[in-house]
Amino acid sequence: MQQKQSLLVEVEKLLLQVPQDGVAYIACSGGVDSVVLFHLMVTASTKRKLKVLHFNHRQRGVESDNDEAFVRTLAKQKKISFVCKRYQDKKSTQEKLRDWRNREIEKIVSTNDRIFLAHHKDDQAETIFMNILRGTGLNGLVGMRPVQGKKIRPLLLFTKKQIVSYAQRLNYQWRDDSSNSKNYYDRNWIRNQIFPLLEERRPGIANKLTDLSKHVQELLIEVNSELISTFTLSKTEKFYYLPKKNLSKYTNHFLSSTFGLSSKHTAFMRELLKKGSGTLTAPGRKYSYSNEILCEYEGLIEHRYKDKKLVLQSVLGEWKHSADIKIYKESGDKRKKLYQNEKVPHFLRSAIPIFTIKGRPEIVFLKKQKEVSYSPSGLASWIIDLRK
Repeated sequence: MQQKQSLLVEVEKLLLQVPQDGVAYIACSGGVDSVVLFHLMVTASTKRKLKVLHFNHRQRGVESDNDEAFVRTLAKQKKISFVCKRYQDKKSTQEKLRDWRNREIEKIVSTNDRIFLAHHKDDQAETIFMNILRGTGLNGLVGMRPVQGKKIRPLLLFTKKQIVSYAQRLNYQWRDDSSNSKNYYDRNWIRNQIFPLLEERRPGIANKLTDLSKHVQELLIEVNSELISTFTLSKTEKFYYLPKKNLSKYTNHFLSSTFGLSSKHTAFMRELLKKGSGTLTAPGRKYSYSNEILCEYEGLIEHRYKDKKLVLQSVLGEWKHSADIKIYKESGDKRKKLYQNEKVPHFLRSAIPIFTIKGRPEIVFLKKQKEVSYSPSGLASWIIDLRK
């Protein structure tokens, strides 16, 4: 009972990372770890919309399809939307499959959404050990973080043994992946052969490696705080002071750990800092750099179509309009003046669209407009009330 409470508390705590208008995706393979996460999420989530996301890698023939059918049924039993992505090539490598999953996650999980992954303490230890074998810097010793961009990992504090014990006690059903027994893959080799030997000689290998991860994280925070000053003026905008004199110290590890960027966007960020000014767009964020100040904007506007209407969404709410309403595409001083006339703060402008209605540009945020349906978020309502 105590273990259930601990698991549930961790899930409930990290569910708060999902904006109220966002979707909490549960990545579920059908294995014991993700099945336990699924049930915990269903129990914990009373105010967040849930969806199950399953990746069918199609590498194990009928077994892969049976995994998909199992997860689909699991979602249906709890009346939760099921999303499945199928890999097209029936022969691939672990690296290609991982890259494919990450690309699909970026497409599916929008700015206000989060995806919950079932990685646990043993996975963390294996990841750190693999990084050491490959050759790594401090960032590789950190391993996986509980919150890393849109990815959330509530089970990192718990071992595989604890998770299996929990599932058995509650009589959960799950699928076993036959490929996990094949030591051809490095992770399986470490899990099935190397760690048992280390555990026999030096018990507690998983705890020791995860403790190392915590120490390195603390060290990076301390080092980073000496290199960078951070100040915040709003919930959607953050500023970093990055003096040119420290340029050589802004390594890939530093930039990746500070901003949570992918390797591709880390390289772009280094070029931006070397250049001295410019902008960079990353998933869900935009950066602007000048005069040694880097500004991070969140809540960029996303768009989709629903019921033949264009829907625009950001942290400030949702706008719907019909096809005859156009998006104002002018930039520069003209756009700036429109925001200034409506007294829209600079830090909110990246999250507010401008429409062209009957030939005139309109900002549908602080005043009603019948041609556009606007549903403000809690943050927008607070701002509107403040201005009244």
